Amino acid sequence: MSNTPKSENEIRDHLANNLGLIEPGLRLVKKEQYLPNSNGAAGFVDLYAQDSEGHLTVIELKKSDAAARQAIQELIKYAALLKTNKLIKDQDLRLIVASTDWHELLVPFSEFVHDSSYSIQGKKLVIGSDGLTEEVEDISPLPPSSTRKFSRRHWIWEFSSEEDAKNAVPLIAKNMEACGLSDFVIAMLQVTPPIDGVTHIAYFAQQELSFDEYYTLIRQNHSAESLEEFDDWVEDLTEESDRVDEAADKVWDITDRNRFKYAGQQLSHPEKARVWLDKSRTELVSMHRGGRFMDENLDDDKILKEIRGETSGSTFHLNTEINLSSKAEISELLEALDEVFFNNSAWKASLDALVGYAQKNNATKLNLQIFNNDDILTTLSYLAIGTPNYCPYFTIDLDFPDRPPEHFIGVIEWNGNRPQLEELLQEHFEDATSEIMWHRHFGSNRGYNDDLMIDLGFSYAVRLVESADKQSTVRIAGASIRETKKQNTKLIFDFCGENPEFLIALADLYQGFDMSYHQQLAHFELHHCENGFLQNIARETYRDPVIWCGDLKRCDLCQRSFNDCKIMIDGWVEQGAAACVCAVCFSRFGRGIGWGSGQLYEKTEKGWELIAGGCPDETHE
Repeated sequence: MSNTPKSENEIRDHLANNLGLIEPGLRLVKKEQYLPNSNGAAGFVDLYAQDSEGHLTVIELKKSDAAARQAIQELIKYAALLKTNKLIKDQDLRLIVASTDWHELLVPFSEFVHDSSYSIQGKKLVIGSDGLTEEVEDISPLPPSSTRKFSRRHWIWEFSSEEDAKNAVPLIAKNMEACGLSDFVIAMLQVTPPIDGVTHIAYFAQQELSFDEYYTLIRQNHSAESLEEFDDWVEDLTEESDRVDEAADKVWDITDRNRFKYAGQQLSHPEKARVWLDKSRTELVSMHRGGRFMDENLDDDKILKEIRGETSGSTFHLNTEINLSSKAEISELLEALDEVFFNNSAWKASLDALVGYAQKNNATKLNLQIFNNDDILTTLSYLAIGTPNYCPYFTIDLDFPDRPPEHFIGVIEWNGNRPQLEELLQEHFEDATSEIMWHRHFGSNRGYNDDLMIDLGFSYAVRLVESADKQSTVRIAGASIRETKKQNTKLIFDFCGENPEFLIALADLYQGFDMSYHQQLAHFELHHCENGFLQNIARETYRDPVIWCGDLKRCDLCQRSFNDCKIMIDGWVEQGAAACVCAVCFSRFGRGIGWGSGQLYEKTEKGWELIAGGCPDETHE
């Protein structure tokens, strides 16, 4: 039977004489410390103390469940009054709430701990037979309240008919619930047009749990052998987010659950979701919601947008607009920036500074778009084939109430360095080019991207765009923008234009992934070689146009169609014979342009017209 506590004043007086019960080293400054308030009701701190390290300590006492609910509000008021009246800094102040009953107090106390910048502690007063405190126990706050946040690990089941998909969705949901997952969504989508016989997919995404919550479910549902394998797998993972991702996959991966018919399956994530959940590729048929996702105020479009990682959750993309008067939206934005710029400290610092700049200058709205892959080699390989949309960038638009909007962009600048690919590969991959693909597959390439950027002569920069033809590289310092003294006019695109051989060799390493990439690479290489011939050759003038007679279909060496070419060479090659070849093959195997070695023809309206290497006595002086 619990002991009945005496009055709050009596408990206060007892603790004032025995502050060591709350914490050794506490020294009483004053009981009932008065705090005037010119803007409202004054306050009286129950116990005003100083700890062994000199921090001023406010101790708020409560002895009943009903009174406990007021404790957090009063602590907030006392902290504000102390800062106003005594010019105390947050780091110099400690707050302690001590109560005999924590039933109503624990939840608001926990939220206060997680959301506040103060040092806060909770103490449970254990009442003895005399009605006074005989012991004090530490109170651990509850974990942070879970907000809606999709795990980065998604899953896709592929189906060859709508009927198979409809039959599978409730079974998938049943599997998840049996594994202990209650908050999830399964989007059933029609693939338009079908891809390799796949007409529908079921796209699964779950509310993210903590690692400990996942591990409890894994331990309940998996065999000892399976659990041991999982423990070995996550043992060396240093980032908690990586451990959570692996646990999110493992928790439902139980093969003896209800089975259903499907054509294929694949792991997914927010970046892949941007492709699969694009309206040009799939059409939403139905949305199955589990647990707390069954909220009528949460519409399907918002769910799909969050699965795609457009507002948070993606480590590559961010596309959001926030109200700068909302601390919650700013906090969520800063967390999202931590994810998308995890390996990019330069742009992370710049974006943090830009958010601060916007706040200090009373901007009202911030619109932000980011793509950051932290993969400079792949970026360059795609730029080589004319695909700039894999190049990292960001854009920020700021709206102000009393001045014109401002527009900032993130660019990759180039200092003019001309690296050699062979040396780069030797230094970073020990010339084992297969390691590039290995690192790229597992994502470990992002960790050393900064070193590659330096060796290539690249740097992440921020530019202020003032007009269509005027922009300058800037640094953000508090509420000011400072233009850098040394304006670098060259960008990553200039690197591509001035280092075509580097790009061709680099892109050749990546061409094995798919045929379309290979074809684009071949087109780029052909275009580069043809331009080189036309720019560097001395055109010759003839009395009468010399037009090729005969049918030209394909290059005699690589079989490239001459329909794709704008020049052709009829000449000797290293293979020991004369041939009609494209510019690429002649650049590799040709013996030169000139009478007796090779004649260069250009495609014109008249046909294939000779422009160099013809018979000397046919040329004009």
